[in-house]
Amino acid sequence: MLGKIFKFILKGFAAIIAVIVVLIAAAVISMKANPPGTILDVQLAEQVQTAGGNLSYLVIGGRKNTGLEVIKVLRNRGERVTAVIRPSSNTPEKTQHLLDLGVDIVEGDATVEADMNRVFNAGNYLAVVSTIGCFSCDPPADFVGNKTIADAAKAAGVGRILQVSSIGAGNSLNTAPWLSRTALKDILPLKTQAENYLRDSGLDYTIIRPGGLKNGTANGHGYLSENVEAFGFIDRGDLARLIVAALDDKRAIGKTLHAADETRTWIFQ
Repeated sequence: MLGKIFKFILKGFAAIIAVIVVLIAAAVISMKANPPGTILDVQLAEQVQTAGGNLSYLVIGGRKNTGLEVIKVLRNRGERVTAVIRPSSNTPEKTQHLLDLGVDIVEGDATVEADMNRVFNAGNYLAVVSTIGCFSCDPPADFVGNKTIADAAKAAGVGRILQVSSIGAGNSLNTAPWLSRTALKDILPLKTQAENYLRDSGLDYTIIRPGGLKNGTANGHGYLSENVEAFGFIDRGDLARLIVAALDDKRAIGKTLHAADETRTWIFQ
């Protein structure tokens, strides 16, 4: 009798393990890149755009991650950059790296309308880059923050804005792998709202949806595509180069573009 029970338990464990293996395999397979057939070949401008006047680029979400990489690209070619930093993050230990890069810092919370109006009225900006997004913020900044930014930009007469979203937002929901859709199930609807609001704002917008993001593996590759089924992985440094190139290229205005690295077929690369 005990032998039969033991065998039954073993079969149950084997079945559970088999299901887990199948689920893991399916998840891994779903993370395979899907490169587009056509790309928008944007190029970084060689000539500095802000050196001759009092204009600067405004980067919101620039203290770390993608926003910081955007700032590095802009500063490397001599552009003036202003970074918006939340009051809670505006401390020497959290912002010294920006000061070392020669960035001007203004304090403000993207979810607070008065803050954004003050930021936009305090400077002259050639273009705005928003990379904000947060899993744990209350309220989440993905929609509220981007809405406030768009409203303040429009009120201040700053027409050019680039918003970083995510593959899985809007009409790209089924393009995102199951794991991504599951992990971002509460965030993707907010990013969709933010995209739609920006499109309806009347601003000269560009929306860039990156796929899986990596750090410290930039290799100079990467593409932008209007193909809603395009998916892949990209280093934040390479994404930043594409973001700045899209700001330089008028063909990117009014477009929603997917970003990935054509040399990365799998998440492990």
